[in-house]
Amino acid sequence: KLLGIELRLEDVDSERLRLKSQLQVVSKKISTLIMEKSPSYNGQIEDMDCIRDSLKELVCKIRVIRRALAGAQSKSRTALAILANEKKKRMLKTLHSTLRIIKTLYETEFHLRDCIEDGNFPVAIRVCLEAKEAANTYRHFNCVSDLMTKLVGSTNLIESALDSALAGFTIVFDHDRYASVYAAFTMLNKVE
Repeated sequence: KLLGIELRLEDVDSERLRLKSQLQVVSKKISTLIMEKSPSYNGQIEDMDCIRDSLKELVCKIRVIRRALAGAQSKSRTALAILANEKKKRMLKTLHSTLRIIKTLYETEFHLRDCIEDGNFPVAIRVCLEAKEAANTYRHFNCVSDLMTKLVGSTNLIESALDSALAGFTIVFDHDRYASVYAAFTMLNKVE
């Protein structure tokens, strides 16, 4: 007895034979289908192997391309760094040149005073005019703007020194110094 059902040996045996015969029919059908589909299955397996090989080849190519891209990226970064350094170098050269000019303009003030004290008025006027012209180019710098103000003051100082020198000729006349003072007045357009 199984689960309250009474089983007889003949019934079980007949059921077994019936299932066995069905199994043989199904097995034959499966074998027939396998035999029919075998070439297609083998073809699909070959196609899958071909696809797998193609994928392996593609992965290798991608790795090569990535390495090449990494190399190109590295070279590009290096080139950009070189360009940036070159730009900085040019900018620093320009800055250095500008600073040298500003330094020269600053030193001009002392040179002017020396020329005025030595009575070399034409040179003082020429230096003052050249300094004003050069300072005008760099007037956007505060220190040069201040220097331009001082140069205007130097022009006034030169004129005062010229007046004093001219007044000194009433006491002692020196032809060479007079020629120098006259040339200075001519440069300042103060001759009538």
